[in-house]
Amino acid sequence: MSGLLYLKRAANFTGKNGMFIGILGLLFGVPIIFSPYTECTVFLMKAVFFQTVVFALFILLVVKKFLKKEPFVSIPLKVPMLLFLCLGFLSFARSPYSYAIFEELLRFLSFFFLYILVLETVTNHKRKAVVLDSLTLVTFIVCVYGVLQRMGFYLFNWIPAGGLRISSFFGNPNLFATYLVAVIPLLFVLFLEKTKLRKVIAGITLGLALVCLTLTGTRSAWVAFVASFIFFILLIRWIKAIRLNWENLLRFGTLLLIILLLVVFNWNMIAGRILQVTDPFGSVFIRIHIWEVTLNIIKSTPILGTGLGTFQIEFPKFKYPDFDLEVRIENLLHAHNEYLEILAEMGILGLGIFLWLMISFFGYAFKYLKNKGGENLTVVGLISGIVAVLVASLFSVSLRWTGPAFIFWFLIGLTMVIISPKTESKEPPKKPKKGRFSHLLLFSVALISIFLIAGWYIRMYQANVYLARGEIFLKKGMKGKAIFELKRSLDKNPFCVVAIYLLGCLNVEPGSLNEAQSWFEKLEKLAPDFTNVHEWKGQLYFRLNDFAKAGKEYKLATKSRGTISNHNMLGRIYFLEKKWDLAIEEFERACQRGANFVKSLAKTKKDLTIEMKPAYKEKDEIINAFIYCAKAYYEIGEYEKSIQKVEKIEKETLTQLQTNTVVHLYTNIAWNYAKKGENLDKAIQLCRKALGLNFSHPEIIHYTFAWVYFKKGRFNQAKKEMQKALELAPGNQRFKKHLSIMEDAIKGRLQNVKMGEIEK
Repeated sequence: MSGLLYLKRAANFTGKNGMFIGILGLLFGVPIIFSPYTECTVFLMKAVFFQTVVFALFILLVVKKFLKKEPFVSIPLKVPMLLFLCLGFLSFARSPYSYAIFEELLRFLSFFFLYILVLETVTNHKRKAVVLDSLTLVTFIVCVYGVLQRMGFYLFNWIPAGGLRISSFFGNPNLFATYLVAVIPLLFVLFLEKTKLRKVIAGITLGLALVCLTLTGTRSAWVAFVASFIFFILLIRWIKAIRLNWENLLRFGTLLLIILLLVVFNWNMIAGRILQVTDPFGSVFIRIHIWEVTLNIIKSTPILGTGLGTFQIEFPKFKYPDFDLEVRIENLLHAHNEYLEILAEMGILGLGIFLWLMISFFGYAFKYLKNKGGENLTVVGLISGIVAVLVASLFSVSLRWTGPAFIFWFLIGLTMVIISPKTESKEPPKKPKKGRFSHLLLFSVALISIFLIAGWYIRMYQANVYLARGEIFLKKGMKGKAIFELKRSLDKNPFCVVAIYLLGCLNVEPGSLNEAQSWFEKLEKLAPDFTNVHEWKGQLYFRLNDFAKAGKEYKLATKSRGTISNHNMLGRIYFLEKKWDLAIEEFERACQRGANFVKSLAKTKKDLTIEMKPAYKEKDEIINAFIYCAKAYYEIGEYEKSIQKVEKIEKETLTQLQTNTVVHLYTNIAWNYAKKGENLDKAIQLCRKALGLNFSHPEIIHYTFAWVYFKKGRFNQAKKEMQKALELAPGNQRFKKHLSIMEDAIKGRLQNVKMGEIEK
């Protein structure tokens, strides 16, 4: 009996009020849901809550409709939405990355279900008013917390997205800003209402929202706000929805005054963000570089795209060699332009369907406004918010994240409720079929489905939490704990490619090469070009002395991620294989990238030598690039080019290994000059430079110096240098023997010395 009682309660929940309460729960829950860990889990926590509740509500709605023999309401825009879903299922069927596509399909499906739920539940004027008031209240809450963040008060222990830029409960200022520009036009409309209490609350919330929008520092949202404001003004002039009496003029003036004051009081921050547009290493130019690569993805599969949700996987394949020098984002997730990302993932067909959806939506809205419906001003506010999100999407992908995407699709649903009111059916309601067992079975299946869906989402959330913990431990150098957390992440989500990648990398460093190889093989099946996997696989094969495979991996690495280190490693492989020309080519590329990197940091560009602070991690790689290149030139007898490369780094503080390598180069070149009897002055200069370095065996330098002086005919100088070498290595019989040769030369008994027969 207790089981039947619970099922009866579940059935009662599917009634009119229960489903509406669920929608209100989403309206409050999604914006203010939080996570106590890091930014990435903030996003996922919202997704877990939203998608679990939406699927549960939709399943219960379907069961209710089936049992009561009720039809669904008319669903405007269903054709483009269903076509977009069909295109997603097609990409799921043809793509090897079905795990990524599946998650994105569920995401879009959840918004489609939200749209249907809003149409089904917000069915009368009273409920519309409750929804609008609830939206005002939840916006007030998130704005208050945003202001508190600016004052330094954080409720939860997550990582703020950046400096003074606020993010409220959204974990990222861009996402918070997109939410704000979506609701601000509607808040202004409510501020114009005649009801005093609603007007006051909406006005206060509007002021807070404008303050928070400014403090997010999100330039794309500022542009979107201006665009939506212009759209709002033009639209109300077209439909003549507002009379320009003194009261309304005062409200518009108040709004403009608030905006003006915000600009004045925050001018330094606003001006700073605007000036960053011209920064060649700022986010604007980063977006341009990302879009350049995204266009290459689009060209590769222009009709159907690479598959919904596969942008992150496909992107590394199309990166040009210098991309990672210009865009320093380790694991780039999105295109920072919604329309380009749709083109890349869903092709021309996908973007065409999305634009069809939006054009149809505005067609419905404009037709309603033209006929001057009773709630036309509310519709103006709603569609102005939609315009703002669409404009912001030119520079962001906020619609890929649950927080702003939820409000976007919710506002679309609410707009369609107002402009396409539900018509009561003239047919008498059909009596539900009797049959307690069938009802019990149906509700049991529904509840099991809900629990399975909720369990799946919770596992995905737990996997992300463990992944975040693992990354935190990794940054702290606690590799053992990091590995433990990453494996826990994989237990919850076997397709967590970041965890697989990191486990492979962590096993390369301590020398667990076989285990590392198995992780990378698993990763290759899921995401062959994930981040910088090729350089780690190259390092793995390099340590296994499989230079052929290592070279293959580093070729791929330099193609998609042309860093100094990758070119150095590929050059070293060619060097070991004695492919001197190929080695020089790679080392020269590494040197050029090093020089470009230094130029980007230097205040002046006059001095092309490498002058960097020791703290820069790239310093050693740049120095090694010049040293390796010098060694390669030495091997083919291009001594002058070898010297020129070393001269570029002679002002730098070198490690002992780098110092020893440079000294060996100097002395070897000087020795070869002495053997040939040419460029002896240059050889002397090289020996002097070598003596100026902290070399671990200076006797070798003095020994080389001695023979250079000997070939130059300065026998006394040669003897002194040989004596110094002998003082530093008194037991060296070769030094003693060669000292006697130089003493004989001083006495006029010059022997016919063949340098080729003398050991260096």
